[in-house]
Amino acid sequence: PLSFSLYLDFLLAVGGARFTAAKAASSGAPVDCYGAFKAIASRYLAGDGEAFERLIAASRDDAQRLRLYPPLIKGLTKWAEKHSPIAAGSPCVLWSPIEGVSVAVNPEIVATIAGVPHVIKLHTRRGRLARPRVELAVAILRDAIPGAPGTVHGVLDVRAGKLHTVNSVALLERSLAVARAEAEAFMALRLAQHGGVVGPLVDRAVT
Repeated sequence: PLSFSLYLDFLLAVGGARFTAAKAASSGAPVDCYGAFKAIASRYLAGDGEAFERLIAASRDDAQRLRLYPPLIKGLTKWAEKHSPIAAGSPCVLWSPIEGVSVAVNPEIVATIAGVPHVIKLHTRRGRLARPRVELAVAILRDAIPGAPGTVHGVLDVRAGKLHTVNSVALLERSLAVARAEAEAFMALRLAQHGGVVGPLVDRAVT
């Protein structure tokens, strides 16, 4: 399956960057340190209070991770302390916008917050979290994992400790239509990259 994050990158790419984004999404991009953080974050939110301590200890020889993890850990723990999520797991669901394209939709937080069910994807990258990315991510989350009536779907900007949601159903429906339609463009670019012959997607850890 395709990485959820890399498919979002493709949806938001313009011009020549679309070709590069399609190639990255379909060729098996290496797992980065953000993916490792997200996996540990799910364990922390599920009640493993020492998860982050082990993560830092395991990263002591990796200068990049030691630089990136502390602000992420601070942001997530502060958000969790404020909202007290009662975690119910972190599922991975295959979402297929068209035949031949499968995206691994893997929210790191499926929890109840103040009595309301939430399905949340973590955003760990540096820089501003663009609103179009939130809208596309929430639309796909909502379609792939609808949850019980009243479920809130969102993207948590981990560094800022802020949950972004989308309230407009019409906007979500338009974003979902874009996500489905662009899968055709993805397949066309993938065909071009492989000379008209498309083999199986490369399996990889999803982030």
